[in-house]
Amino acid sequence: MSRAQTLAAALLAVLMLAGVAFAGWGLHDLARARGCLENGAGVSGWTGTTMTDAGCLIETEPQGTILLALYGPDFGTTLLAMAVAVGSAVLLVVQLAQRRRDRKIAA
Repeated sequence: MSRAQTLAAALLAVLMLAGVAFAGWGLHDLARARGCLENGAGVSGWTGTTMTDAGCLIETEPQGTILLALYGPDFGTTLLAMAVAVGSAVLLVVQLAQRRRDRKIAA
């Protein structure tokens, strides 16, 4: 196995892990946004919600308006991160299978 192949495999693995982490962060924030819109994120006295660029505004009877900040990536970026994770995983498997095939041929 050459140094270039090892570097390429390591780069694909890092890219895959970064895509998984970024997609997980985005999916977590999407779940928080959905929970905010559907039930006010479990806040008591919830009367309504509004999505803004800053996050989710939860309107309540006793406390007024509460801002639930959403810091994660938007939906498109989350989908892109998932595509990067899946694509790099597929490329990594293909590269490892080719390396295994080359070793069998050389032996």
